[in-house]
Amino acid sequence: MSRSISNQYHPCRWYDPYPRLAYALKLMYFAPKVLQEKAVKELSSLLVSHFATPFKQPEKPDYKSNFAGNRWYDVSDEATETVEMLKLSPDSLKELSANQLIETLTDMDRDVAQAG
Repeated sequence: MSRSISNQYHPCRWYDPYPRLAYALKLMYFAPKVLQEKAVKELSSLLVSHFATPFKQPEKPDYKSNFAGNRWYDVSDEATETVEMLKLSPDSLKELSANQLIETLTDMDRDVAQAG
């Protein structure tokens, strides 16, 4: 019995199919906490302005997810909610968010470097 090995890539994380977004989230992961907080606020504003109705986080299950609280963005409720909005947003908004996030983080990093 022969098995064919598929060469298809199977993403493990929800953002893996979006390379620019994956890069932006990785930048945010490595950013100092102060920059993360500012970037989350800006990203949240962008996402909220594009959602037709106010975003309501999905109901949390009675049991605790294996990942809940262990992800880098679980540091604050605002960060968690912002990433959840991003996760549920359409592809075009994911791309727009990735571009803004990269621009925001690089601009903030440049400002911090010049000030320090």
